[in-house]
Amino acid sequence: MTANRIDPRRLIAMLAVAVALALAALFTVGTAFAEGPDGASPEQALSPGSPQTLEPGQGLWYAFEYRVKYNEVQKKDEEKKYELEKPPITIWLDVQPSYGTNFYVWTSGGLNEWQAQQLERNVKDVVQPVGRGSENEYTPGEYSWTGEFSAPGRYYVLVRNDSLERSTHTLHIQGETVTLPVSAPAVAPAAPVAEVVPASIPAVARGGTSAEDALPVTGAWQRLEPGQTIWYAFDYSVTRKETVKHQNDEDKEVEKKYELQSPRIMLKMDAKPLYGTSFTVWTPGRLREWQAQQLDAGKDEKRDVVQPIGAGTHDEHANCDCSWVGEFNESGTYYVRVHNDSLEPSSHVLMVEMSD
Repeated sequence: MTANRIDPRRLIAMLAVAVALALAALFTVGTAFAEGPDGASPEQALSPGSPQTLEPGQGLWYAFEYRVKYNEVQKKDEEKKYELEKPPITIWLDVQPSYGTNFYVWTSGGLNEWQAQQLERNVKDVVQPVGRGSENEYTPGEYSWTGEFSAPGRYYVLVRNDSLERSTHTLHIQGETVTLPVSAPAVAPAAPVAEVVPASIPAVARGGTSAEDALPVTGAWQRLEPGQTIWYAFDYSVTRKETVKHQNDEDKEVEKKYELQSPRIMLKMDAKPLYGTSFTVWTPGRLREWQAQQLDAGKDEKRDVVQPIGAGTHDEHANCDCSWVGEFNESGTYYVRVHNDSLEPSSHVLMVEMSD
């Protein structure tokens, strides 16, 4: 009895069909899950600038990053000081029809309180947004808002259609220190798997939870969860250099004079994503005062909060995302506080360079 043989051409055709079906299934799964944020919640906030349509009663959330600036102010024979600058931003809304749709500006803290209130009943004082769009003939758009913030971080805008008909709008946000986040699409795994941190993504840092537990600046990438802080410390030395030799003709003595040399220091940080993670620079003295204020919070509300001596800012001429350049008058250990003020994990690397 002779066994039936499969025609090789038929076998190749069957394999080709199987491969095509597998690729089609893979593509379908990928496109089903690789969708970007839909703006339905702050966690799925959109980046502004593109036209969107709202049904009656519908709202869309947007997000942006804001940074403050520290400007160096130095008077003669005085220690360098830094003044906080809060660059203004303008938000405006182009919308058709021009009635019934407006926007509301939220800080991260206010938004968290408002979301918590949604879970409670009989709330008396409902948390309000810090701003909302209003008609202004001197600014673009049907509605606009201009303001500033005292702290860097992520801020939110809710656009809501309170009319009885569909509306189309485009939200614009503009400011010197405003950056717009680019959200990557969320890809769901094919099956539940144990959480694994890839080698290219650093694990959450151990240590650095306080200035007393500060990490050394090694140039290694560190990971920060939303709201997490890492402290770093580095040593700084001021040297004495002999500059003048003065000879007294009568006593034939040589008087030596010295001047202090403070090396110039540059702190640089790269962060992924670029928004939401920032650093501040602290002297030991200011750090102790600030820590004391944290323990006495609420006892003396009129006292000015101690500020860091500097903060990282964006400089297009520096080969990094943000940097700070300065010097100190005394030798000692100085500190850097890196904080993630966004709602998603971030990775960063801190570097320090010194030059005479």
